[in-house]
Formats: sequence, structure tokens, C-alpha cells
Amino acid sequence: MRRLWVVALVAGIIAPAFAGDVTLEAKSSYEEGWVPGSWGHYQCVLHNDTEQAGKLTKVSVRLVLGGEMVAGPWDTKLDVDLPPGKETKWSRACLFPMDVYEKAKPGKVTVIGEMTAIVSGEEHKLPFTFEVAGSQLAEPLKTMKGRCAGLSLQASRFDDWNNCRSVVRWIDQAYAAMHDLTGYTPRDGKVLILKEVPPIPAWAWASDPIELNTRYVDDAVDEAQHGILPFGWVHEMGHVFDMDEYKPWYCWNSALSEWQANWKLCYAIETMEDQSFCMNWGRFTGGSYPPPVQKKRYAVPARQFVDAFFLFWGDRYLAAPERTWDTMNSDEWHSFHQRIQRAYGWEPYKLWYRTFKRFQDAGLERPETAEEQLHLTAAILSHATGVDLAPIFQRWRMPVTQADMEAIAARYPIEKEPNVAPVAAREAAAGGS
Repeated sequence: MRRLWVVALVAGIIAPAFAGDVTLEAKSSYEEGWVPGSWGHYQCVLHNDTEQAGKLTKVSVRLVLGGEMVAGPWDTKLDVDLPPGKETKWSRACLFPMDVYEKAKPGKVTVIGEMTAIVSGEEHKLPFTFEVAGSQLAEPLKTMKGRCAGLSLQASRFDDWNNCRSVVRWIDQAYAAMHDLTGYTPRDGKVLILKEVPPIPAWAWASDPIELNTRYVDDAVDEAQHGILPFGWVHEMGHVFDMDEYKPWYCWNSALSEWQANWKLCYAIETMEDQSFCMNWGRFTGGSYPPPVQKKRYAVPARQFVDAFFLFWGDRYLAAPERTWDTMNSDEWHSFHQRIQRAYGWEPYKLWYRTFKRFQDAGLERPETAEEQLHLTAAILSHATGVDLAPIFQRWRMPVTQADMEAIAARYPIEKEPNVAPVAAREAAAGGS
């Protein structure tokens, strides 16, 4: 059998370890270290110098201090090809618990891992190890709070930032708007802080507090100084309002989870009392309508941004009959619901959230399949609008019929919620024709 050698990166130094013509180098993705109590990130570079295709099937990682395992092991199944004669890059986030950092400081923690590879039908273990320290920002944080939300950034960022109080007021009002939409108070009502942190494997995390990757804060603050409400900040706030135990009623995949964050963002920016801000249409194009001028910053009012970016995003899906509803991405789901909202207002969605909360609080079991969850959403929204929305769902190739809605409604007490008056009735009540 051909001998394999693995190369493991130890504290930044490549050192030989046993195993073959497949080599592995691993290191932290961040020279600064990992954020204590948050997530770090590491990357592996593999070279398959054999003539046979291989496959990575598993990775196992643990944190070690003084020869003792202090966190993990975390095992993950993989299905990653290792083509012959080529380099393969693979990376993964890794938890860096605060208690581990506290035990190690001011020293480093050793990350020990092992990847399993199948080459020529035989299993091979590829070990790796490297060290990480806790990362720190260059300067202390300064915090500015509103009633419900606030910003905690490196102190110098507030120097000569003339509208910083307006920006805090915007995110404070965004919080209040999301509460109005969902009827939910996250984290026991404590002030929601958006906090700058050293590099993390994301633009931001909807953690507690919300973590803002320092690599992207410069750009966000620059937008804010020009009167633009940073999209990502409000998006992460939307994740915080995902209602914890209630979320699985309406989010059964990751696309819906991302839609929900943006959905709450859109309600917030459209209904906030202070509309002195703009949104940056120039940052977002994709499958929707492009801005008239292609540039990094193209500021427009909130309602225009929502319509230009989200409302029409679903057109490509609708024009592709081979696509099925279970392949819809987050912005396509958003487009579908935004069109219902534009026709019937936001009130049906306020009832939608509160209905799911009532079901959960009553101890009811969620539907078992995505199709049934879809039927329940259609039934609630049809009741809330006073309109049979099954044809709208069908237009988007969703498996919803009136019989489906009646069947699911027989299992859940939807009728206990007062329906929102149909548009015509609201107009009549207001004296319209």
C-alpha cells in the first residue's frame, strides 16, 4: 500500500506527521486570534498528490489546554471531494468559549483536529494542530444607548460623527417597530446592544449582544454618517426578533430564517416615525431592479428601497416553471409575502405572529411537514385578510388548495383570532367608495 504523509501546521510552523501523498495544512483564519465567548475560524488546505480521487468524510476538533481537553470534541460529517493532483480548500467556524479563554489567558489554546479521508477505498486519518489566542480590539469601546437599543463601538469612531445620536435613535425606533410587528420582547426586555468585536466568521452575529465584525464597521459607520441606515445592523436585529421557541412554526429552512430577518427590517424602516434616513440601494442589485446609477452608495427612501429590491425579486422564479417552491431562496420568499402585504397591509402579518405565539403557548404541536406548515400559513393569512389566498400560493407553484387550508384549520383554532377587515370593508368604514 502506498504510504501517505500528512503535514500538520503547529503554531504556524509546518511539521511532518504520519500519513502520505495527501497533505494537510491547517491554521487559524485570523492572525488576531479568536473572539472570546464567540466564534473563531480555521482553514485547511489539502493536496491530493495521488492518482486517485479521494473524499473527506469527517472532521473532529477539540480545544486543549495543558494537555487537557477543555472544549469539544465537535464531530462533523463531510462529503468533500479530493480530486487527484489538485489542491482543496476547506474551512469551518469553531466555538471559542469564554471559560476556555479565561483559563488560558494570557497564553494560547491549542486546537487539535483530525480529518478522515477515503483514498483508493481506504480510510486515512489526517491530524492537524495549531494555537490561538483571544483577540482584542485596538481601543476601548464607547456605548451610546437609546431606550431599547444602542451602539457599542471603538471610542474613536464617535469622534466627529455629528449624527451619531440620530443613528442610535433610528435603531431604537427599529427595535420598537419590530416589537409592534411581532408582539415579542426579546431577551427579557434588556437593551439590545450592537457591539463591535474583532474578526468573526460573519459580517455580524445576532448573538447577545449583537456582534459586529470590526472589518465591516468602517463601511457601516461611513454610510451612517451620510444619512444611510446600515442594512446589516437592522437585519441582525430582525434575527433577534425571531421569537425563539415560536420561530419553528414559520421557519422550516434557512431561506425562511433569512427572509424573516429582512421582513422585520422592511416593516421597521417603512413604519419608523423618524424617516430622516435613507437606505443604500446601490449595495443591493441581484435579481431585482438595478439602481439608475451603478455606484457603491445610492441613497433612496425606505419604501422605494423595499419595492426596488424585494418586491420584484420573485419575477425570475415565476418565469422559471421548472423551479419548485421548495427551491425558493430568502428573497423570493420575501417577494411573495411582500406582494401580499402590499395588497392587504401589515396587519395580517401582525396577527400571523400572534397566532403562532398563541399556538405555542397553548402547547400545540407544530405540523410535521413543510407542506402542512405552508398550509397553516396560508390559512392564517386567508383568515386575516378575509380573502381566499390559495390561488396566490398556487401562482407561486405552492401546493396549497382551499381543502388543504380547511383541513389544517380544523386542527388549529385559527378562528379564535379576530380577522383583519378586508380592504373593501376598511375603505367603506372610512367613507370610501
